[in-house]
Amino acid sequence: MKAIRSKELKLCVERAVCELPALPTAVVKVVHETGQADPSPSKIEEFIASDQALTTKLLRVVNSAYYGLEAQVCSLQQAIVILGIQQVRNLALSVGLVSRFEARSQTEKDLIEQFWLHAFGSASATQLIAEYKRIEPRSVHLAYLGGLLHDIGKLFLLCNFPVEYSEIHAGAEHGQKTLSEIEREEIGMDHAEIGYQVAKHWKLPITLCELIRRHEGPFDAGAPEAELCVHLAGILCFCAERDPQASGEAVGDPVALKWLDAPTPDLKRLWRATAEALDEARTIYGIFLR
Repeated sequence: MKAIRSKELKLCVERAVCELPALPTAVVKVVHETGQADPSPSKIEEFIASDQALTTKLLRVVNSAYYGLEAQVCSLQQAIVILGIQQVRNLALSVGLVSRFEARSQTEKDLIEQFWLHAFGSASATQLIAEYKRIEPRSVHLAYLGGLLHDIGKLFLLCNFPVEYSEIHAGAEHGQKTLSEIEREEIGMDHAEIGYQVAKHWKLPITLCELIRRHEGPFDAGAPEAELCVHLAGILCFCAERDPQASGEAVGDPVALKWLDAPTPDLKRLWRATAEALDEARTIYGIFLR
């Protein structure tokens, strides 16, 4: 019976991915432009200006108390300078994704908020790890986007199959198997594979799609640094959400941990810095979601 259910659920998931609305054109253009070796601020401004909702959100963020500016910012050009291209890209992508995944109940709204906090926290943790390991700039860019989107498959399942996915999640929390293992048993694929299909459907860069697919591991010795970075960033964020003081031990894929090569004091500093980044994420998330 479980095999039949798994097969049916997999077909439903694949159909739902194909029926997902496209990301706003402006968002896709911003993501691709910011991925260039020398992104053009004027093009980014042009893309954002073509989307009124995105323009409004960015101006709301830059004029928030968080940035504490003395004068009101009314131009996109000025907002992009103040926020920086990376932050503009992240907020644009987040606004686009929020518009495609709407909560139908307060419970779903709370879970989606937890997802975004983890996404922002993980993205920030990739920066901390990248600085610690001194990885090259293009890998840093990819890792940050990967940190933001690595669990997009979970958000997709949460919003499209809330009852089924809550049961899967509960099984992972109370059983001996990992979430990915139970997802594969119940759906026929895990959230990483589903996230890959979602990202590909949205025509995001293929390197980002593949990173999402492989972020859970297992890894071999030749794994790209961006993948290892995202894997560890997600674990650091998970730990920081539960223990901001870094009093426990972080676990992860052995190859990824060997690559990080961080003695316990350094690992705990990264852990605590991620907890601080989560506090910042709560502020930014609250602003752009309103």
